[in-house]
Amino acid sequence: MRKKLCWMLLTAALLLAVAMAGVGRASPEPIIQVEPEDNTGEPGETFSVDITATDVVISEASPVSNGLYTWEAWMIFDPDVIHAVNATRGPFLRDAVSPEGYTTVFFKKIDNSSGFVRVGEGIWPKAPPDPKFPPAGATGSGTLATITFQVKAEGATSILFETPKEVAKTNLYTVVADTPVKLSYTAKDGAFDNRKFVLSTELIVAIVAVVVIVCAATVFFYRRRKASAGT
Repeated sequence: MRKKLCWMLLTAALLLAVAMAGVGRASPEPIIQVEPEDNTGEPGETFSVDITATDVVISEASPVSNGLYTWEAWMIFDPDVIHAVNATRGPFLRDAVSPEGYTTVFFKKIDNSSGFVRVGEGIWPKAPPDPKFPPAGATGSGTLATITFQVKAEGATSILFETPKEVAKTNLYTVVADTPVKLSYTAKDGAFDNRKFVLSTELIVAIVAVVVIVCAATVFFYRRRKASAGT
């Protein structure tokens, strides 16, 4: 019986070790996010946010990744509250490949009527006779782009990545066998809010309810004390 129990424990330990080894080999999912997440400012002022990428790795396990080669982001905001005034490239992609003689192409489009900024960058293959991508793209963490906004009015708006289910407009790409491949990712949006403190209806109701309860309790204990004193 004891021998059978030992074999069962050994088998369980081996299965756990295999499972943990599989977890250890799993690649982290890249994160594209707005930093800082929370922003504010007065009308007429400007502020800037970075679009950053983190946890970009090279992985031979599925999903295969050779690092980041190309990215694009559509940022959505309320144009009644803020306007985008500029977008500049970050160093993450360019610094990863420029020592090897590769260049990157950056593009931007600002539409304050609709309330969006489209930015992106890609590593450009070398010219013929050897038009190939570098063996690895950017890895680790870094800044993809910086967007500058001007505050137009008092209010609040999200600064979010447009990622519709049908056709995602924010994408990260790696290159496998000289073929671009989409990377799954997690997006973390930002926000802007410069509203002055205003009591919400719910908070006003809660305050009134507390005042009523306190008054009722005071009256109750006063009458009870008065009745006790009368006896």
